[in-house]
Amino acid sequence: MTDNPRWRQPLRVWAMTFDDWLASAEPKDILGLQVFFDFRTVAGDKSLAQELRRRIDARLALEPPFLLHYAQYALQYKIPRPGGRVLNMKDAMMPVVNFARLYAFKHGIPETHTLDRLRALLDIGVIRPSLHEEAGQVYDQLMGLRLAHQAHRVEQGLPPDNELETAKLTHLEDTLLRQALSQMGNLQKKISFDFLGSA
Repeated sequence: MTDNPRWRQPLRVWAMTFDDWLASAEPKDILGLQVFFDFRTVAGDKSLAQELRRRIDARLALEPPFLLHYAQYALQYKIPRPGGRVLNMKDAMMPVVNFARLYAFKHGIPETHTLDRLRALLDIGVIRPSLHEEAGQVYDQLMGLRLAHQAHRVEQGLPPDNELETAKLTHLEDTLLRQALSQMGNLQKKISFDFLGSA
């Protein structure tokens, strides 16, 4: 993305960009926040990223309508069904990622990794230990299958991708996949209850 001049902007422009995204309910703005909300410093002046994060947290503390729209977006995301010939593992993980990101938005959690966000949500009492354990297991199981698939492709001299051929899974892998996908409904039920007032 650093090759694109659109994303090489000063702090002032980035602050306005996030303000616009948070004030909007447009799908393209939700996508923008999904891509860029998890920013972190890898080089340069760390204070710039810290100041941008501070401004975003202040805006999110005002409970913008965006939170409701993002919750609705997360609930519209269809949990993949096991048994298909090919499963995109990046897509399969999105319900967990969206869950952790949504509550990070709401509670001003600075962590950018899904598991770190889940731990922070547990620490402040937003999620129960049982839900934290379940969400973490789902994430770990799906990530493990994803990485094993990518490593196998590299061993074959192929570029890594996220397209898992489920027919090639072992019985144990297939069981873990089905178990992980079946548990995602609990995450969406909590979103529905907390943001829409229904279970």
